Amino acid sequence: MESIPVMIQYKGNWIEANQYADFEVIGVMIPQNSTYLDILHIIAQEIQVNLEKQNIEIKYQVKIQYLPLKISDDSSFRFYLEIKKKEIDFTMYPLCIVVISDTSQIQTILPDASASISTAISESNRDQDTISIHDRYMSDTFDEIDKATLQACLRLHAINNHYQQKTVKSCQKNIFVKCIDDTCQWYLKASINVHTKQFIIHKQDMNHTCPIETRFSNQKQASASHIAASIKMKYLNVKATYTLVDIRNDMQILHGVKISYMMAWRSRELAFEMLRGKPSLKASITGWQYCKPVIVVDATFLKATFGGTLLVATAQDAAGKLFPLAFSVVDSENDDSWHYFFTKIKQAFQTREGICIVSDRHLSIESAIKRIYPEATHGVCTFHLLNNLKTNFKRNAKKLKEPFFAATRAYTEVEFDYHMKVLDSLNARVRPFLQQIKYERWSRVHSLKNRYKTMTSNLAESLNAAILHVRELPITALFMHLHDLQQEYSYKHRKIAVDTVTTLSIIHEDLLLQNYINSLKLQVKPSSDDIITVLENGKKYTVNIVERTCTCKKFDIDEIPCKHAITFLADKKIEPYAYCSRYYTNAAMLATYSETVYPLEKEEEWIIPEHIKNMIVKPPQHRTRTGRPKKGRYQSKWENPKNDPNQGQCEK
Repeated sequence: MESIPVMIQYKGNWIEANQYADFEVIGVMIPQNSTYLDILHIIAQEIQVNLEKQNIEIKYQVKIQYLPLKISDDSSFRFYLEIKKKEIDFTMYPLCIVVISDTSQIQTILPDASASISTAISESNRDQDTISIHDRYMSDTFDEIDKATLQACLRLHAINNHYQQKTVKSCQKNIFVKCIDDTCQWYLKASINVHTKQFIIHKQDMNHTCPIETRFSNQKQASASHIAASIKMKYLNVKATYTLVDIRNDMQILHGVKISYMMAWRSRELAFEMLRGKPSLKASITGWQYCKPVIVVDATFLKATFGGTLLVATAQDAAGKLFPLAFSVVDSENDDSWHYFFTKIKQAFQTREGICIVSDRHLSIESAIKRIYPEATHGVCTFHLLNNLKTNFKRNAKKLKEPFFAATRAYTEVEFDYHMKVLDSLNARVRPFLQQIKYERWSRVHSLKNRYKTMTSNLAESLNAAILHVRELPITALFMHLHDLQQEYSYKHRKIAVDTVTTLSIIHEDLLLQNYINSLKLQVKPSSDDIITVLENGKKYTVNIVERTCTCKKFDIDEIPCKHAITFLADKKIEPYAYCSRYYTNAAMLATYSETVYPLEKEEEWIIPEHIKNMIVKPPQHRTRTGRPKKGRYQSKWENPKNDPNQGQCEK
């Protein structure tokens, strides 16, 4: 089990402005599976405190001068561990220790060794639940509390005291809660302390005047999320057995609330997600927000007994590495398959500003994008488009590659027109064909949204190549391998980000350095504080640093200072990083892999809902072809010269 390095500050005291001062410090390693009792004993041993005679108060701060958070049970300790796991700097969030000589609380903190930890937690919570809200959260009797905790306590109070409440108002500054019966006088109001950003209850009436049958109707406060939060500690051990029947019985015995079987199942699934996240998918959903808003999709055929097609969606992180988003196995590439795939992608990943989807020219993909992602720009893979040109236009086909790719990657209209005229000279029918497809779908300078140099579907093709050897596996083994691949990528790329010490990722730092070297021989003629003219080989380029533009268009499109912009920044002694896209930073790379892709448990330990077990999945309608099974895709003569029937003939 991995351990987390934690700094312990002790022999100090809290002073004004929420500052812990005059302390000594040591470092300890805390196992990730530790409990609150474990950390108490670890700290007591390190600072030499006798827990039978003294009590330890543990607090930490998430920001300087921010109200310290207290660790007092397993739940608050697990929350602290989750924060620490996401922080690279081990000196962040040190534990501040205050030793209190108060033996009256020792028995509560250290229950009998024979009693289980979960029992101790349950008993502790049960005692706290009986305390009325006004005794705990009024400003003159209780410390201020954050909004989420207050709302959780309100729900728990409603459950344990057998009444229902409704939220009349809930915003960043105020909370107003009433009894569900409009005629009842029960209410509670809380508002935020502008200095500490914590909530204080300042008005309430705890006396119910509503009919008993209203109070004792179905308890809506016992939501799946609330039940999940209360039972998640039962599943800290992956081998723990806590069934749906146990959840229903405990809710009725401990809280007097009857819940349905499906409510218990949803609560358990939410508890799993709180502790472990969604396998792979949560890591992808979180990381996608820090990748360039470009999705590349592709399909590859499967070679198992029943055939099928694997659909793939992938993105690119700050370091230019593959970031797989989603996989799906379908019968073939058709309208229904791609419509289903894009529907599921949008449900999971939503949409983003400036989103662009790159693929080949399959008509089903184009149709699905128009229906599911009408806000997205659909870019065509230029490599596939080049093969289309070579197939449709035989004359000078081998000479089309260089001017065509130059036209697709042109930054300015002038440059684009020059290369298009070269194509015209090779074959006059090429331009009308490309105009029919529309320039904005394959040309960088005409693209309606930024493609971030993603001009081909090579990202998805590279992912397909990585799983080439597993396409013969059965579907369950295939998806287990895909999960393992996701886990491997996540770890490897996170390590790259952690080991990177520069502001930008390595490839973009290199690009910035090269632009700086190229800028050294350029001359500058200022027009204003924000606009300059740069002279290069007799040509003039105008840079507007405020609008982040240059007439060479590389600054505009690549979203990183070009050599002309670097000249301006160097002349003004301004750091260039502020003018780089956030998708190029190492901070974005770290955020992309902030979530862990957890390994799959053994199949015999999987928890499968009954309605899934009872499903009957029939094999797809598939006709096995005669002859030797096809192992590879047939390549055109443009991809493989060996397939050219004219190859090897003498040309005279």
